[in-house]
Amino acid sequence: MGIELALFILVGSIAIFGAVMMLISENAVHSALFLILNFSAIAFLFLMLDAPFLAMVQITVYTGAIMVLFLFVIMLLGAEKVLTTSRQAISWMVPAAVGVVVTALFLATIIVLESEIETTEPEPTEPLLRIIHANSEVVPVDAYLDGELLASDVRFSEGTEFAEYDAGEYTLGLFPRDADPEDAAPLISEPVFLDEGDVVSLIVMPQAVEDRLILRVDGNLTALEDDKTARLTVVNALPCLAEDGCPITIADITDPDKDPRQFTEGLVYGGIAPVEILRRDEYSDHRYTLAAYEADTLEQATGDDEDTEN
Repeated sequence: MGIELALFILVGSIAIFGAVMMLISENAVHSALFLILNFSAIAFLFLMLDAPFLAMVQITVYTGAIMVLFLFVIMLLGAEKVLTTSRQAISWMVPAAVGVVVTALFLATIIVLESEIETTEPEPTEPLLRIIHANSEVVPVDAYLDGELLASDVRFSEGTEFAEYDAGEYTLGLFPRDADPEDAAPLISEPVFLDEGDVVSLIVMPQAVEDRLILRVDGNLTALEDDKTARLTVVNALPCLAEDGCPITIADITDPDKDPRQFTEGLVYGGIAPVEILRRDEYSDHRYTLAAYEADTLEQATGDDEDTEN
């Protein structure tokens, strides 16, 4: 049994105990104190859910302010001294209520334990894979993964949808469109390793990167803290023959009335740069206009520069 599950059962039991004792206690002050215990346990459960603000509100407002007011009124009116003189008519209700609560708690514990809840971490997912064609000199291709068709008729500047595969090692083969993979030789053939949870984009590059024409780009699907922010991965796939790798700068030129906003600098051929970008609001077209500049030329950028949309 994991630590989080043990804490949940312990704190949940304290919360239920406090609520039951609040109901059956004959002393009003004792009932208020048991209710404070219940509120404190609930605040701890909020902390376990990564909600510290709600936990502090629970302590400050309910436990701190409201219950202090209750205790003040109880003591002012002397309600803590008032006891019932006869409870013969409902004497059986207290043990019955305690028995029902204990039974329900016991059954809930068994159900939770049998469900094998050990952690809040998500189960590993099957890897996702797609192909992006960025080589203008290569004809439209059919992509095969260990002889299984991954995508057909992939043209220059196109990308396929993500497909789910089992984790393992494969061989990616790119064949001319409509070619028989059993008879034709592949245009490109390279190994691909997929692990659980991988989100992989394989880019067909115009020139080799470290002796490989397929560039692997790993994605990231984890949630961002700011829900108004999105991830963008920039890859330099512009053909380059220079020894310096033809570094470029990527900037946002969506608003022509503002200076370009730089995302990357000195991104050489085959370079990969993850970028966090603000989502467009609901009144926009949800599209950004990005431009690639040669290194150190962003200051001379004008509206006549070529740009690509993403």
